[in-house]
Amino acid sequence: MYRRLTTLALFTPLAVTTHATAELIVYEGFDYSSPVVDGTDIAGLSGGTPTGSPGFNGSVWRDGNNGTRAEFVFEETGLAYTDGLGNELIVGGGSTVEPDTGNTSVYFREFDKGSGLLDTGNAVYFSFLTAVVGDGSRVFGLTTSDTNFGFRLFRDAGFWRVQIGGVGVTSTVSTDNFDGLVVGRITMKDGNDDFEIWFNPDDISSEAALGTADIQFLDGANTPNFNRFRLEGGNFPTDLQFDEIRLGTTFADVVPIPEPGSLALIGLGGLVIAARRRN
Repeated sequence: MYRRLTTLALFTPLAVTTHATAELIVYEGFDYSSPVVDGTDIAGLSGGTPTGSPGFNGSVWRDGNNGTRAEFVFEETGLAYTDGLGNELIVGGGSTVEPDTGNTSVYFREFDKGSGLLDTGNAVYFSFLTAVVGDGSRVFGLTTSDTNFGFRLFRDAGFWRVQIGGVGVTSTVSTDNFDGLVVGRITMKDGNDDFEIWFNPDDISSEAALGTADIQFLDGANTPNFNRFRLEGGNFPTDLQFDEIRLGTTFADVVPIPEPGSLALIGLGGLVIAARRRN
């Protein structure tokens, strides 16, 4: 269960109401349970698939280079995000970190996205949290194999770039020492699809509040098929960190925040507790 939901449940069961996530396809919060401890290699570990979704179907993170390297590790401390208006992303407990070893590591995890997701007229949303110190490489990708890049979001000469096959668009947002939330929307069209990416949006209360995307790759390319996440870091980053990876069919699926009514109930619960103490 998400950390914030657990906190809200201390007040009242009604307070756990969040945006509907019926179309959340897969979620990885790296919230691994005991006895996993800091520094444990994430290869072979199973994470948090949302109840009722196809999700990972028992698959685990695999090393894309070979079966022995262990550069991505479990970290008990997770990442978090609060926008400029105080809206907080619901997050879990852990994260994954690549310590600065001087090598490049690549990890994959397969999932079942179901059928029809990439049909014309549909939209696919994704989000993740990431933090990095330095100017090393980093990649988030949706792909079908360990060698095929598919769709990827990566560092290009110090800036975030989206690329599909051999074409793409580079943003003006620096990847160096980046810390925060990345949100993407892929709109399936009859022809080349639209790719839009936001970095650290000021308002995550709704999709409409996002405003113009930092990357707009409109009519850019045909969305490649995919069935796995790709995480990659290297070229001497310092502790590249990933967390809260979500894939869904609505914005609310991948950017869950407590409903305003939940926050009001929390306040009401506090007043009730205070009144009981006075009595």
